[in-house]
Amino acid sequence: MKVQVIARNIGYALLVSALFMFFSILVSIGNGNDSALAALMISFTITFIAGIFPFIFVRKHSEISMQDGYMIIVLSWLLSFLFGMLPYALWGGPFTIVNAWFESVSGFTATGATILDDVEALPDSLLFWRSSTHFIGGLGVVVFLLLIIPNSSQMRLRLTNMELSSLSKYEYRSRTNKTVSIFTIVYFAMMALSFLCYLIAGMGPFDAVNHAMSVTATGGFSTKNLSIGAFDSVAIDFVTMFFMLVSSIHFGMVFMVFITRSLKPLKNEIFKCYVALLTVASVLVSVSLKANGIEQGWGESFLNGTFHVLSYASTTGFGIADNSQWPMLSASLLLFVGL
Repeated sequence: MKVQVIARNIGYALLVSALFMFFSILVSIGNGNDSALAALMISFTITFIAGIFPFIFVRKHSEISMQDGYMIIVLSWLLSFLFGMLPYALWGGPFTIVNAWFESVSGFTATGATILDDVEALPDSLLFWRSSTHFIGGLGVVVFLLLIIPNSSQMRLRLTNMELSSLSKYEYRSRTNKTVSIFTIVYFAMMALSFLCYLIAGMGPFDAVNHAMSVTATGGFSTKNLSIGAFDSVAIDFVTMFFMLVSSIHFGMVFMVFITRSLKPLKNEIFKCYVALLTVASVLVSVSLKANGIEQGWGESFLNGTFHVLSYASTTGFGIADNSQWPMLSASLLLFVGL
């Protein structure tokens, strides 16, 4: 196992986190130096130094073994969690060391669970960092790393083979040497498009960029305590529903739809089965809500039912209503599609 190789490539992953911490600093400065500025600046400095250190003191190695590759992937994730918790821990408030670690892991893994009772109490810069962990984790720390490694490098090929499943690679069989580029193009394009759609739907720029990062990563972190429901906008609900669905299907399929300008890739049997399952579940949940008097009109029933089915099925976790009191059938179906 080559410590030098591992150190240099973990450095790439940490520099990605440092970059988004820097963006968060800019958000803080733009908001008149909010309360998280010092925490973010210290976190950025520590993360940047830790990331750049191997490039200064460790010689470049082109060879990588399978063992090295596994260690790079594991340590890239673990150290991203560790350095990602620094802005929370240094800012304080509700963030103890354990809470900061929890929030960091939840963000990078796009889980979306939180220890926060009042999300809106966080300064905007920390909210931006919180959403950024979703965005980094949604694409993958290692995929960001692979963007920097030269195409011809054996290291790039081996890490790609380790990070991506065989099912994912099967969808890219016609462009195997561009797998990482395809992931990245689709991911960033979806984030940009969702941001624009949120703006058009009436969401403010700051909320739009945060929710765009979150919905693209299918994570669920929001800038509002009531999640998407806080905006009380049918247009924003439909934008979120559309991108939760698109973000939950295979990126290779989305890429082929755009590159071929055809819907033929959507004829995939797995995709058709997935859509059919979501449709049936949405109808059953919506009918259950109406029948049990949870919603008075069919429009509200189908909106709430379909939104939450898509939210659970995509593992995004956004909400527009309190579903804790929903009938047993609705709750059971949500759990089923979320598996």
